[in-house]
Amino acid sequence: MKDAFPEIPLKLLEELERRYPERCPSPEMSDRAIWAAVGERQVVRLLRRAYDDQNDNGNQLL
Repeated sequence: MKDAFPEIPLKLLEELERRYPERCPSPEMSDRAIWAAVGERQVVRLLRRAYDDQNDNGNQLL
């Protein structure tokens, strides 16, 4: 097993997905704001993958 990830609580993941949803950037957003949003989503996606691996949910669409 490569680097084990700490257990991720579902409530935490749900809250992060609520706060940092998948969305398209608006024309008013600066480049900096767009890249910040991309980084936020990358972290949420990483945590979702780790959560799915920990709970054998890798084959479910969420």
